[in-house]
Amino acid sequence: MSVADLAPAARLLAWLMLREPDAALLRELGSPEIAAALAAAGVELPSTDALEEVHAEFFAVLLHPERSAPPIASLWLDGQYEGDTAVAVRALASESGLDFDPEVAGGAPVDHLGSLLLLWSESAEAAPEVATRLAADYLGWVDAALHEARGRPGFYGSLSRAVCAMVAEIRGAAVEHGPSR
Repeated sequence: MSVADLAPAARLLAWLMLREPDAALLRELGSPEIAAALAAAGVELPSTDALEEVHAEFFAVLLHPERSAPPIASLWLDGQYEGDTAVAVRALASESGLDFDPEVAGGAPVDHLGSLLLLWSESAEAAPEVATRLAADYLGWVDAALHEARGRPGFYGSLSRAVCAMVAEIRGAAVEHGPSR
């Protein structure tokens, strides 16, 4: 898959990592085009009847995993919030001419997995060299962070598997396009 093809899919997965589903979002995800894209990625859409379970999964997978840190690069790479990784990612966003807006990212840190996927998808189109550096230098921790979640059934298990597959493709594309830095 080309980088141009990966960017919209990465953007969709990023939004799902950043936003706790509500009934309106589930209706939007159920639209034929989006539902088909998610099905192709192996993401199982929950029903609106399962929102309470989905909210509990969101907490357990993305906010407070039981046996690991949340999917925030600084926690995985630096051992602390707002570490060197967050500073470097902010600099890359600036270098690509993109402003990180925490409100757009649902209040998530710049180095949250969803934020990184959004930044990658935007820079893939606007600043490919930055996208390559992001993929090569700041997405290598994702498999470890989502290891436990990938084994879960349901929406967040399937989303975690899809995100890991997407990150593998993104990182593979980064290798094809040359070394970072």
